[in-house]
Amino acid sequence: MSEKRATRGALDFTLPEPYFTFEQNGEIKNVRSRSRGTSHRIIEEFMLIANICAADFLKNHYQNSIRRIHDYPDAQKIERLSNILKRRGINWEGSPEDLENLSIFLKNISKRPDAQILNTLILQSMQRAEYSTKKIGHFGLMYKNYTHFTSPIRRYPDLLVHRMIISILEKTEFDSDLLEDLLVHCSERERSAEFASKQVLQNLLCEHAKKFSGHRFNGFISGVQEYGLFVEIPKLFTSGMLHISEMPTDNYKYDSWSKTLKGNRRGNNFNVGDQIEVEIGNINAFEGKISLHY
Repeated sequence: MSEKRATRGALDFTLPEPYFTFEQNGEIKNVRSRSRGTSHRIIEEFMLIANICAADFLKNHYQNSIRRIHDYPDAQKIERLSNILKRRGINWEGSPEDLENLSIFLKNISKRPDAQILNTLILQSMQRAEYSTKKIGHFGLMYKNYTHFTSPIRRYPDLLVHRMIISILEKTEFDSDLLEDLLVHCSERERSAEFASKQVLQNLLCEHAKKFSGHRFNGFISGVQEYGLFVEIPKLFTSGMLHISEMPTDNYKYDSWSKTLKGNRRGNNFNVGDQIEVEIGNINAFEGKISLHY
């Protein structure tokens, strides 16, 4: 199954997931990268197979069925990504052929020291997966027909899929006329839940980062705005804000297309993906914000 995944070009992003250990009093003891072993991969493949079987079963019985779709990336985002990668010395055009071979590209850059930030930038250029009755397939998994079936205790779309399957087996009616509206609502709720989850995670990571206030870390620029830089700090599993007032004195000009800050007077240039050393400044754990110093 792993070999078939590679053959069809399914994407596999290398992004660390923080794992917390706590003291008896509830304080954070340590944060490390969650491991992903062979057993995890086996279960993951089994879940994919179950989801595909459910999707095909529904497709054979319903005109409108529940699908997990993932559209092709937006052309403008891919063009911008291509320009960012070229500034990193990577010749990637973002052509249809490149997109079809994106999984190979991800594997080829996996040994680079900036692989994590590159994976993040590529992931940010992708469309969001969502629930729909549309038949456009799943770009990330490279499946023509896919659904969510394996988590009915925590995802409502999975429960709907189970109900539709049961109605087929028991030969009862299932009204699918308003299914698309319901799936739009499910996608909206998913985004809301994801946002809440990220906020809680960021609060915890900020609480952990307080231990390192005043310490310096190597990071990568993950975002550029006219008011400063967002810097990803791999050792802390989070990012902070380096305000333009904290940066080397210069007359900076912001380029919104290339996402760069260029100093016209002293030649200080900051680009997405650049490595940078920063100092941890003020931390507001409740708001999930970390201020950085140059």
